[in-house]
Amino acid sequence: MTVTGRPVRLSKAAREFNISLDTIVEFLSEKGFTVVRNPNSKLDSEMYGLLANEFQEEKHVKEAAKQMGLEYV
Repeated sequence: MTVTGRPVRLSKAAREFNISLDTIVEFLSEKGFTVVRNPNSKLDSEMYGLLANEFQEEKHVKEAAKQMGLEYV
């Protein structure tokens, strides 16, 4: 997913990067943002960009695991 300027829900970002809501809230709090630990909370493009930079590797691991699973089915 690219940074489009549209808000992204916290739960969607957690699924996309394969990390917990708590990890996202803690990370963004350390960066100076106030985020409510509600799965329906929305992240602006700046918050999402920080997450993408920090947790891109987890996203690649998730995609690789998914591809490996498809090969053996």
